[in-house]
Amino acid sequence: MKKRVWLKQLRISRGLTQDAVATKAFIDRGFYAQIENGTRDPSMLVAGNIANALGVHPQIFFMEHFRPSSTSEGSYVIYAQCDLDIRYTWLWHPFKDIQCYVGKRDDEISWNDGTAELVYLKKQVILQGVALEKVMAFPYKGRLIPCLVRGEPLFDPNDRIIGVHTALTCMPSLLSGIQTVKSVEPRDVLRGHMLYFFSSKEAYLDRLYEYITDGVDYGYQLWIVESTDTYQRVRDRLVANLHRDQLKNIHYFDNEVVFAPYEEFSEQYIDDYFEGRMAHTLEHGIPLRTWARVLWKKEQHGAFDKLNRWETHMDEIVSRLGISSVCTYDATELPASFQTTLLRNHEYFMTDHELVYSPLYARNTRSGIIPSLAMLAQSRRD
Repeated sequence: MKKRVWLKQLRISRGLTQDAVATKAFIDRGFYAQIENGTRDPSMLVAGNIANALGVHPQIFFMEHFRPSSTSEGSYVIYAQCDLDIRYTWLWHPFKDIQCYVGKRDDEISWNDGTAELVYLKKQVILQGVALEKVMAFPYKGRLIPCLVRGEPLFDPNDRIIGVHTALTCMPSLLSGIQTVKSVEPRDVLRGHMLYFFSSKEAYLDRLYEYITDGVDYGYQLWIVESTDTYQRVRDRLVANLHRDQLKNIHYFDNEVVFAPYEEFSEQYIDDYFEGRMAHTLEHGIPLRTWARVLWKKEQHGAFDKLNRWETHMDEIVSRLGISSVCTYDATELPASFQTTLLRNHEYFMTDHELVYSPLYARNTRSGIIPSLAMLAQSRRD
């Protein structure tokens, strides 16, 4: 068995002697020394006592068994733990001291495609409560180094998730085969076709901002089809609160251009303009959200019928691709009868203050009320 250097580092970082840890763990110093030297394995009870003494979770003793059975020369493992805010509470690197990163998030240390994936994986572990594993590439000295990353949820004695333990194994042998693993929708509550009838412009701006920031926070690409003035107002808030690399995940389309061929609203136009582009994004494993302020000409002959066919076909696309999509309309511009019609091809109905399952949705088998986007955003912050 190999010496548990990480355990010694953890003990020293806490300013504790072997005697102090042994006393707190209710074992003698000799037994603890054997555990630290790797000549003995602790039982679950002893591992729990040692973990409590060091302020970590006992799973850390068993993460070492997730190391690949055969790694090429140059491979090594970095262990770390973070809290629910994705701030590091402990790190161990086999070759250097990185304790200065304790208390920081990855975006405060170094932000790149690899760390963005790492943050996303940690959030998925917290949200799903299960272990996840993925190969990621991190920049190092001008080249990308592939690493096998495994995340394990950390639980308190009451089985509540309190953070994530990660084991990052540097594996140069994977340079020729970096994997792309499709991401998992983090919360089914926001997956589907949503219809938003807004009444307040200010509330509308808040909902759009929350939809974007929530999506960026969980690693989505955002397609925003909006008027230039509306998007610019939200963009100013985004620039003030998001990292510049996060802003790269937000893609804006002028709705005057997208909905220019109002008279068409054809299935072929939807397939060519929307589904083709969505599929290209999704096939690379990138989760996607869309938001569109729909433009239409009510004076146009058969406008409501064409718009209804448009939304029905969009619902089929959203359902097939498994994405989140919001279609927005000014509640004062649509007659009540057509509002009812649109409820049949949208899974969710959203107002300025709440989000509910559409009671008329053609494929709907559920009922009840789910939180508004504002409440979801607040609960995430809390």
